[in-house]
Amino acid sequence: MRPDSVAPLAEMLRLNGYATAAFGKSHGTPPWELSNSGPDMTDQSIQWVQSEKSLTPDKPFFIYFAPGATHAPYHAPKEWIAKYKGKFDQGWDKLRSETLARQKALGVVPAATQLAPKPDAIKDWDGLSADEMRLFARQMEVFAAFGEYADAEIGRLIATLKDLGQLDNTLIFYVIGDNGASAEGGTNGLFNEMTYFNNVEEPITQQLAHIDDLGGPLGYNHYAAGWAVAGDTPFTWTKQVAGSYGGTRNGMVVYWPKGANER
Repeated sequence: MRPDSVAPLAEMLRLNGYATAAFGKSHGTPPWELSNSGPDMTDQSIQWVQSEKSLTPDKPFFIYFAPGATHAPYHAPKEWIAKYKGKFDQGWDKLRSETLARQKALGVVPAATQLAPKPDAIKDWDGLSADEMRLFARQMEVFAAFGEYADAEIGRLIATLKDLGQLDNTLIFYVIGDNGASAEGGTNGLFNEMTYFNNVEEPITQQLAHIDDLGGPLGYNHYAAGWAVAGDTPFTWTKQVAGSYGGTRNGMVVYWPKGANER
């Protein structure tokens, strides 16, 4: 509910002849317009753009499409989760190293970049118990499935634009991320993220009892913070930790939290 003095992009486009639509998550939506249930949003988006191009073929369009992925809770069909079985058994420490190597190969970070120190609260993967490893690996399998499933749904929408002959005339801004990977799951992760907001701990044994329910309709799950640190490679910190650019040191780009001593 914005005042006229604050014009969002979609409104400016609409006033200049665009058809506009929004589907999915938005923190700007008034609470009384929210619901915990709703139609499959990709189908709705496809139907909208098909109708728009059928009725007004020469009218440009703007779509805001925001799936929940990869924000907690992490949900995905079982067959998608099964695709990632064993893919994260190496743990978050090795995943950080593997990710940095890919980042260097792709030119995402300078070749001299080194991993920042891991937060003290994050245990070494090799020091975890077998039960912890089993639970944590499953958490990440669900997270990865959630991300790929969202990619596939977005792919359906893009395929529709291609079928309509609109793809080469459409700019697509694909933003992936949640202001950094989230450590809100704590050191053990959560089967029900509501416990985080109510300061209730979930022991490993309690979560293991629901390991097969992770990613399903009974869960409101969040992975352990070690995966968030791995997801924010090569940095130390995660979402909700304010960071600032520190400069360069020995040819490397250096960041550290605001107000903290350089590490």
